Formats: sequence, C-alpha cells, structure tokens
Amino acid sequence: MLDRDNPFDFKPVNYIGYQDNENYYLNADIAHKQVKRLCNEQDEAFSISKNGLIKALAEEGMTICDKGKNTKSIRLGDKTLRFVCLIKDKADAVAALAQ
Repeated sequence: MLDRDNPFDFKPVNYIGYQDNENYYLNADIAHKQVKRLCNEQDEAFSISKNGLIKALAEEGMTICDKGKNTKSIRLGDKTLRFVCLIKDKADAVAALAQ
C-alpha cells in the first residue's frame, strides 16, 4: 500500500492502492486479481466477479462510495481516480477474525 499523502512515491507495476489513517483505497482490478490468486494458492475457489465483490462490500457497509456508485473518486496530485474505498477499521477487524 502506498501512502495517499505522498502520491508521487515510486509506484510498483502492480501496486494495489493507497492508504491513509482512515481508509484503504484499492485498485479494483489488481485487488480482485490478488484475492483470486491467493485463493487459488490455497486451493480454494473464488468465483465472485470483481463487480460482484465491490457491490457486496458496499452493501455490507465496508466501503465509502460516491452517490449511485460502488467506488469513490479520489484526487491524487493532478489526477482524479476511482478506487474501492475500504474503511480501514472494518477491514482490519475482518482480517483479525480470519487469523
């Protein structure tokens, strides 16, 4: 995760997104691919589509979204990009349960 407050940091080829003190800002395509890869490595099926996953996260109140969208526009430097804006406290709580 790259620091949202320093958007000009070196960006690895497949960086997953940014973070600040409150949220994770995930690149939806890369995050979905990484979840599928991890599940595959653990011999578990993961059949939900990228859009289905984003919608489910929004419906569960895990994300902050723009009105009528399941993603959020974020300004980084001189660009505005769309991310899955995952609420850090909620995501970390779910991750802790999985351990």
